[in-house]
Amino acid sequence: MTKLRSRRIAPIFATTLALSLASVATDAEAIGPRVTLQGASWKVKQEAKAAYTKGKALMDRNDFAGAAEAFKKADELVPGAAPKYQVAVCLDRLGSAKEAIEAYRTFINSQPGEKYADRVVAAGKRIAELEKMLKTPVTLNITPAGLPGMVVKVDGNPVEGNSVELEAGKHMIEVSAPDHEPFSQEVDVAGEPLDLAVTLKPKEAMPPPPPPEEEDGSGTPGMGLRIAGYTTFGVAVAAGVVTGVFGVMALGSASDFKDAPSEQLADDTEQQGLIADVFLGVAGAAAVATGILLYFGYTADDGGDEMSAAVPKITPYAGPTGGGAGLSWKF
Repeated sequence: MTKLRSRRIAPIFATTLALSLASVATDAEAIGPRVTLQGASWKVKQEAKAAYTKGKALMDRNDFAGAAEAFKKADELVPGAAPKYQVAVCLDRLGSAKEAIEAYRTFINSQPGEKYADRVVAAGKRIAELEKMLKTPVTLNITPAGLPGMVVKVDGNPVEGNSVELEAGKHMIEVSAPDHEPFSQEVDVAGEPLDLAVTLKPKEAMPPPPPPEEEDGSGTPGMGLRIAGYTTFGVAVAAGVVTGVFGVMALGSASDFKDAPSEQLADDTEQQGLIADVFLGVAGAAAVATGILLYFGYTADDGGDEMSAAVPKITPYAGPTGGGAGLSWKF
């Protein structure tokens, strides 16, 4: 009886076990993908954590280039604020200002939350500091282009080409070229590339010189001779007056001497007569010189250089025993 029951139960147990195993297999197939995904996610997190830890260790050894790569890998595996911030710090320590600014902005734009509020503020301040040190390209669009002899200066220093890199702040740009008006403008560089339009205007044509003024004769050779002639004429008149005065005085003294001869009257008559004779000679010489100078003064302008060279030179003279004039000329 017992054996019969055992034989009956064995097939039933085997069938039940088979169904149970089939059911377990079916459930395993149903949740298999989920178990695989969860395992992969955990594995990625571990790899990201390992990369982040490696980055921190490299930073401690001042290997900022290697640390930056490790933090970038950690951020690629599991994106987060911490690795982004550390990438920016490493690039900053490497002196890569432009890349560091971009990395700090990436960190800020990721909206890391209140946990990283202090780092967000610090990143913003550091961006402002780096922008001041960052050289920014400034391109000069010069019209007309290719002018010969064109010179470009930045803050008074000549530079080559139409593109320069400038630090943040104010700079004076100067452009000049022959026959064109110079250009100058102050620019404020703030970290963003700058295009500056430069127009060189041609200089205005110089006005024609004014027509020569008509000569008034003051600069001609004849005018000088005429002035000299009028001067000698004045000398002749003055000498004539002196001659007349002392001549009359000499005649008076001679008349007095006849009435009452004396040695004093004799001396006065002789002295007054001598003075009259001297100034008579001067008056005569000046009169002759006046005539000659006025003649050549009014004819020298028509005769040109040859006539000017032939103008005589009159030199009046006077002495205690007489007077006269010297005459000389070239031909």
